[in-house]
Amino acid sequence: MPETPFPSGIQRRPLPPPTGPLQRPNPNAALLAEITEQVVAGLERAAAQDAAARERLAQAAGGATGTALDGAVEVSVDGKSMISGARFGPEVTGLPAEELRQLTLAALGDARDALALPSAASTLGTLHKRDAADAILRLLDEGRKR
Repeated sequence: MPETPFPSGIQRRPLPPPTGPLQRPNPNAALLAEITEQVVAGLERAAAQDAAARERLAQAAGGATGTALDGAVEVSVDGKSMISGARFGPEVTGLPAEELRQLTLAALGDARDALALPSAASTLGTLHKRDAADAILRLLDEGRKR
């Protein structure tokens, strides 16, 4: 059988399959890149905060000592900020009980401040940082509007 001539411009090889959905450019690529950047930045911040917290805890493991009334009242705390000892000099003899209590609490506060441990209230703010979550919600909202 003789070969049929093809008109010019027509391909004689097999046609390529149409592009699949994974091969097409993603209309949300910029937003996904932004979300990825925010997640990576958040993880880097968390790793840095974790390293700093571990360093502070290592430094605080030995405890600290606070004083009041020019060293007459001395309170020691352990690495968990719990009282491990107290010493009272002769200068406190004859002080009213309320004043002695205030001086002891002042020395305790001084010792706890020397530990430089973060309070729970100061770390709670980082738990509510939701940049990546907000970006994902924006992406989902845009998808619903289409």
